[in-house]
Amino acid sequence: FVAVTGPSGSGKTTFLNIAGLLEGFTHGDYFLDGVNISNLSDNKSAAIRNEKIGFIFQGFNLISDLNLAENVEVPLRYRGFSAKERKVRVERALEQVGLAARMKHLPTQLSGGQQQRVAIARALAGEPRFLLADEPTGNLDSLMARQVMELLEDINKAGTT
Repeated sequence: FVAVTGPSGSGKTTFLNIAGLLEGFTHGDYFLDGVNISNLSDNKSAAIRNEKIGFIFQGFNLISDLNLAENVEVPLRYRGFSAKERKVRVERALEQVGLAARMKHLPTQLSGGQQQRVAIARALAGEPRFLLADEPTGNLDSLMARQVMELLEDINKAGTT
C-alpha cells in the first residue's frame, strides 16, 4: 500500500497515468509484475492494463444513465467475460463495497461516498493485481473519506496492491 503525495502540479496524476499504462514516457524502463512494458504496442499495453490494473478516479467516472450493476459490468464486457461470469463478479464486487442492495440504482441516486464505492467495485470486479487510485477521497467529506480509505486498506489486506 503506497501513497504518493505532493503539492498540486507536482506530477502525481501523471505518475499514476504512466504506472497505469494510460500515458507513455520518454526515458527509462518500466517493469510491471516482472515484465518490461517500456516499449509495448498500444494494444499490448491495453491488454495488460485491462487484465492487471484497476483504476479509481477522483471524479468517479460513472455513466449516469446506467445503474450500478451496469456501471460495474462495463469493463468486464471489454475483457470478454461471459454474461454469467460478469453477473457473479458484479454482485461480488458490489457486495464487497456494501452496495449489493442498491445495484439497480442510478449513480445520481447515491451520495458521493457511495458513488466512489461503486467506482471501487468497478475496479475490483476485474480482480486486478494492482489498484491505482487518483485522489479517491478528494470529493468526499471527512467521514466518507475515512470509510473509503478503510475499504481500500481492507482490499489491500486481502491481497491487492
